[in-house]
Amino acid sequence: MPIKIQEMIKDQWKLTATRNQCQEARKKSLKWLQKEYEDQFAHIRGYFKEITDSNPDSTVEVETVHGPDDKELFDRFYVCFHILKTRWKATCRPIIGVDGTFLKGTNKGQLLVAIGRDACNKIYPITWAAVQVVNENNWLWFVKMLKKDLDLGNGDGYIIVSDRQKGLINAVSKELPNIEHRKCVRHIYGNLKANHGKKTQMKPFIWNLAWSYNEDQFNENLERVKDYDLGVYEDVMKSNPRSWCRAFYKIEGNCCEDVDNNSAESFNKTIVKAREKPMMPMLETVRRLTMMRNSVRATTANAMTGKFTPYVKEFLDAEHENASKAYVFSCTTAVYEVEIDGHSERVDMRSRKCTCIKWDICGIPCEHGYAVILTKKLNSDEYVSDSS
Repeated sequence: MPIKIQEMIKDQWKLTATRNQCQEARKKSLKWLQKEYEDQFAHIRGYFKEITDSNPDSTVEVETVHGPDDKELFDRFYVCFHILKTRWKATCRPIIGVDGTFLKGTNKGQLLVAIGRDACNKIYPITWAAVQVVNENNWLWFVKMLKKDLDLGNGDGYIIVSDRQKGLINAVSKELPNIEHRKCVRHIYGNLKANHGKKTQMKPFIWNLAWSYNEDQFNENLERVKDYDLGVYEDVMKSNPRSWCRAFYKIEGNCCEDVDNNSAESFNKTIVKAREKPMMPMLETVRRLTMMRNSVRATTANAMTGKFTPYVKEFLDAEHENASKAYVFSCTTAVYEVEIDGHSERVDMRSRKCTCIKWDICGIPCEHGYAVILTKKLNSDEYVSDSS
């Protein structure tokens, strides 16, 4: 503000400036800055060349439109580094978080990102794009580029998690008709919180519903929501909870239990300062991803040397307490009845399945399967899915 400028001039140079002088100087400075921001768009093809020169075989797309006087204007910009897409295909989990976030600078726009999970279930940036607006046309363009870069085909065996905007839903259904498109539960809960902000105990009811591994658990948790508050229950039913609950995930060997889009949300938060400046999201993301590309190969290679990634070990450690107190009864060859706290489930060790469905979804032995492994002194490494 002008008064602050007056104070800074006085402090640094021992000079007195009038309020009007400071106001005029401020206006001129803002005009110069605005021109600098606009001039950056003239260098967009320079950014394109820098990426293709330093990262051969990467996918980079720059598209423009014709404005007044047939002047070429920026429209959208897409980047997918070669090392990131090839390593995603070789070592990452078959799940992609897709999200859009606002660019907050003088020249507005939105950043579209696709984020994966590596072998250790850590955040893995795949691709990103800057567009003027988020609409169905731009989502369709982004999904087409993503489909081509990752060789997704019709989507069989892959998962997308998003807040399921209408334009994105239509784009995914057109380009990836067989992909499993999950709703992000964090967005579901956010919408419920906006309508029922005074219901402070609502959160665990919603998340426990999302985390239900089978239909019996789903029905029990849905009844708990209904008992807690009828209004919340009615809004939950409007959101079609079967589209965001684990109990109704496809079981096709993809072994991803995620119910939220935290990876994409976290990535957007990481680059929040870059998003406040025009064009800088591209430059900042290029810089960060270029710096990390050399470590991607080593990180993913180390993670895949065995099935016991840190993620798998942490998962089994969490199952150990219940598994160690279970009663295991042999039924037929490789089939067992496992009782924990008076509740029984049937485990088939040959097919790596349990009637609780958790093993089917995660690809890692559930507490019942792990109980059999501990009791029979089996090698747990043999019972972890390659996709986990």
